[in-house]
Amino acid sequence: MRQRARPRPLCPSSDTTTAPATQDPTTPSTTTLHTTAQPTETATLPSTNPYASLTDIPSTLPTRIRECVTKLSTAPYQQPPLTSTLTTSTAATVARYATMLVSDRITADDTAGTVDGPQNGRIGQTQAVQYVFHRVGITMPATIAEQITIGQRVAPTAISPADLIYSDFTGTQPRTVMIAISATLATSVPTTRGQPVTLVTISPTSSLVVKRVLSEGGTQR
Repeated sequence: MRQRARPRPLCPSSDTTTAPATQDPTTPSTTTLHTTAQPTETATLPSTNPYASLTDIPSTLPTRIRECVTKLSTAPYQQPPLTSTLTTSTAATVARYATMLVSDRITADDTAGTVDGPQNGRIGQTQAVQYVFHRVGITMPATIAEQITIGQRVAPTAISPADLIYSDFTGTQPRTVMIAISATLATSVPTTRGQPVTLVTISPTSSLVVKRVLSEGGTQR
């Protein structure tokens, strides 16, 4: 039986923007995606939600902050970012299918593609995520807003194959999701229709939101 991923609310840490690649899609783009190492948490972790009774939210706060604070009272507890890398055959399979979107010269189309793969040589970025995880028996949601709630946060220094990299935020929601195929490369499906799916280089020097869907056992977290 296929596992259906269970959403978890998440407030992203910052806004980032990525530029589309313009070179041969089979060659990593010179465009870099920047990350920042997360601080190590040393305090005792709470066993229950410490914000469950939080209701008095000042209306003077910026909209994005109010949205985050509002979700705190009902959000499940999210563990500190993972600092270990993931090297499993399941992760390698996800990365292999993500890489094939580049080698097969698939182009972007947010109305095309299913869990079974591209349609007429086209696929959208959220459909690409659904496709590569479907190949290992995991059902991902259809929208990027839902996809970012899946899995465990990962420290940028621990990016591994099959991790999902979110960026280009509007409020609390990302506009871009990429699929890591290694610690330094990710498959990127452009948001502009007709552009080729490309490889982009990940450089650990600014903020992104990285989520890990897979557990060490190869199942969904």
